[in-house]
Amino acid sequence: MAANTSLHKTLEEFTQEGKSLLSQGRSKELLKNFEYKFKPHSWPKLPPQLMFSIGEIAIQNNSWQLAANVLRQLHKNDSKTPALSLPFSEALIQLGMLKEAEAVLQSSLNSYPHDPSLITNLANIKSELGDYRQAELLYRKVIASRPREFLGNYNLAGFLAMLGREEEALQYYKICLQIVPHAPEALQRLEQLERRKNPQEKREGESNNLQDIYQSIENLEWERATSKLNNCKSDLDLVRWHSAVLELPVSYQNKISDQHLYNPKIQVKCRDLFDANNPLLNELANYIRQDPSLIWNRAGKPTRLGSQSHEILASRGRSTAIDELIDRLTVIIQSFDKQYLESLTGAWAKPLKLSGWAVVLAKGGYQKRHIHPEARLSGVFYVKIPNVQEQATHGNCGDLCFFGAQNQKALIVTPKDGMAVFFPSYLPHCTIPLNGDSERICIAFNVE
Repeated sequence: MAANTSLHKTLEEFTQEGKSLLSQGRSKELLKNFEYKFKPHSWPKLPPQLMFSIGEIAIQNNSWQLAANVLRQLHKNDSKTPALSLPFSEALIQLGMLKEAEAVLQSSLNSYPHDPSLITNLANIKSELGDYRQAELLYRKVIASRPREFLGNYNLAGFLAMLGREEEALQYYKICLQIVPHAPEALQRLEQLERRKNPQEKREGESNNLQDIYQSIENLEWERATSKLNNCKSDLDLVRWHSAVLELPVSYQNKISDQHLYNPKIQVKCRDLFDANNPLLNELANYIRQDPSLIWNRAGKPTRLGSQSHEILASRGRSTAIDELIDRLTVIIQSFDKQYLESLTGAWAKPLKLSGWAVVLAKGGYQKRHIHPEARLSGVFYVKIPNVQEQATHGNCGDLCFFGAQNQKALIVTPKDGMAVFFPSYLPHCTIPLNGDSERICIAFNVE
């Protein structure tokens, strides 16, 4: 009786404090108070509405582990209601717990088989797990039941574009615009696909866009390309702007920027995060190998003859090894001159947003040349690489290659276990194909 009275009093105090904190926009502090005042063993005694609210607030603050734990408690007593299954599955997806998220959605779909949000979330999971056939069937099921709904057509179009089925994707983006004329997201996607389809085509009123700039670069019209880049800098994302400047000869780079910004030998930083014999590296390797989202030649990604995972660094609580890696990466990132880096690629998220995914290359595997336009700073952490003898036999196999002015190879980094490489997101890079028999495991990451 005394314990119940104490819990009731604590609950009343927390409720009052919580209202005050929310009104002041201090939701993170509210979550800390919740975890301090209410240990998991007391959660079954708390009001379901309070638990649900905590789960929603945790999701809003990207506290995915707390959200999953709280909503899992509610899900034990209510495994059917979409209002609970949807946020719970979202938290699980963010934590990379795709199989559990799939089970949560399937349980709810047994009672609500036609709910479009449940079906869409399940389609997203099937896609992340590499079951593209089933994912497509689910996306099309949503459209079959609601053919004039914008979001269903938009989701299917994005999925088809990811698979490289651009003609079909164009059709569905056009349907989106029939449903919601001038929808900006559909217009943007449609324009991107049409540019890919017709790379030579120039459009009226777009003389300063990237397509026109790259056409000038392709034609070696350096003065024209430089002038256009100089005139449209304020209209372009800084990562894409720098990536285009990098294509110019050094003398032209200096007219509108600084050639040192495009020299990988200056911009790429290597740091040893862990000793090569640290057992944590084996923990990370085992964690990655067992990740159900590790998909061979994942669609829409630069990995070839290798597997790539879903997000694994955006949240804590997956494993002690992942948490330790997040801590080490964060310390290094925060040691860099943030103001300088933001001047190059734009403001970082507040608080700092770290995301990452695992890549496991097999024999012959590599990553195609690419940049990270969605990020501000990028990098790679090496978990397991071929042994020294194998590297010596096969030359630079598996090494990381950076490109400088006019797409010239400017820096080759030979990785080692426990090492991280940091670089501005606009620097083009690839890997030299892996010719040995040993696998190569790394985690690529972005700071946004």
